[in-house]
Amino acid sequence: DFRGQEVYVGGYDADSVRRYSLTGQLLGTAVPANAGVGGPDNGLAFGPDGLLYVPGFDTHNVLRHNPATGQNAVLVPGGSGGLRNTRGILFRPDGETFLVSSEGSGQVLEYRRDNGALVRELVRGLVGPTGLAWAPDGSLAVLDQGGVQLRDPGTGELRRHLYWTPDSGATLRLNAWLDTS
Repeated sequence: DFRGQEVYVGGYDADSVRRYSLTGQLLGTAVPANAGVGGPDNGLAFGPDGLLYVPGFDTHNVLRHNPATGQNAVLVPGGSGGLRNTRGILFRPDGETFLVSSEGSGQVLEYRRDNGALVRELVRGLVGPTGLAWAPDGSLAVLDQGGVQLRDPGTGELRRHLYWTPDSGATLRLNAWLDTS
């Protein structure tokens, strides 16, 4: 995730998050391997509070990192609400809560930003949700194995499916797929 002139990159094998300049120079390690999060790769997100939220794929948790102080603390404990193989993190527009995709349990869960408490299970029964994004029409876009689902952000109800071809690359650009008319 980008923060000013720095890029934060999760390293699954290294169990750490590193900071790089926009030119690719390593600036340091933001979250070291012993910080309480295992397997932090994709899904990092900066919250409205300026803190970095890190999904722990192997520890099934969410860690919060303060870039100003370097402090790291587990915010959402492993397994909370069924959380397993944590992937994407997406903040609600009001910034009070955030959504987390739980690849191992097939859920999208919602947690409070201030204390990490489980708010609710928003979606269940997915195959392996990873990425989360807000679609231009306000829908919650969930990248699940086999495609993208657009869901009602309040109820989690399926609105429609979007699909792509396997050779289209790893980047999904929602605005290219949506008909907002």
